[in-house]
Amino acid sequence: MEEERITSYVTLNTVVKSFMNEKNEQSIVNYERYLQMAIEGFSDIRIFNLNSVEVAFLAVDPDTKIARLPSDFITMSKIGVRINNRYWTLTMNNNIVPIRPETICEQPIENVDSTDLTNFGGYYYAPFWRNGYLQTAFYSVGGGFNMAYYKIDEPNQRIIFNGNVPTDEVILEYVSSGVMAGGSPIPRKAVPAIKAYLHWKTNVYNTNLAISERQYMEQLYNTELNALRRLENSFTMDQFLDSFYSTLSQSIKR
Repeated sequence: MEEERITSYVTLNTVVKSFMNEKNEQSIVNYERYLQMAIEGFSDIRIFNLNSVEVAFLAVDPDTKIARLPSDFITMSKIGVRINNRYWTLTMNNNIVPIRPETICEQPIENVDSTDLTNFGGYYYAPFWRNGYLQTAFYSVGGGFNMAYYKIDEPNQRIIFNGNVPTDEVILEYVSSGVMAGGSPIPRKAVPAIKAYLHWKTNVYNTNLAISERQYMEQLYNTELNALRRLENSFTMDQFLDSFYSTLSQSIKR
């Protein structure tokens, strides 16, 4: 019989219950308050300390030329479209204003045909899953080579395009808050930092504790945060070997 192993991801509910167990709280009166604090703490940790890059395929309304941003969107890395079975990165234009359907230009999109992508330069997207397949090397040619431009309208959580967007779909690489509606999986390696954050934040305004005790809790949080950063940024064996071999050179044997 195969040995059952602990999963590498947990929920925020599990983290909060573990925190309450450490505080020996048997009542659930403060549970919602702790959960909200855990959401804020994990979002902070995810944005500034963990690899939080996500990739999403967004539908573009053909009439308004608007796509809705993901609910966990913080900031973008790149936006691309597919032209002739090749992805091209679009160019930002903050002067774009929303257009009405009757003012949409019906001019057909220009076909871009080049067999030498190195002349244009480009970008690689972060790995992502789609239709059950992992895309690990997703290349997009640099912006400025097609008729579509974009503007991020953050207050209204949308992207505005002008020109023609092929297939009415764009691929967006963005920084995620890590927290989505319906719950988000929490990497187990981040649990100690989240619990240390809760211990600190639940007592930061507690005047019954000495300032030194509150500072100690903040110090413990920073210690767990630094440990998480070291783990997140540590070399894998493949990365180490790549770095090591890159310094070697071969000379003529005599």
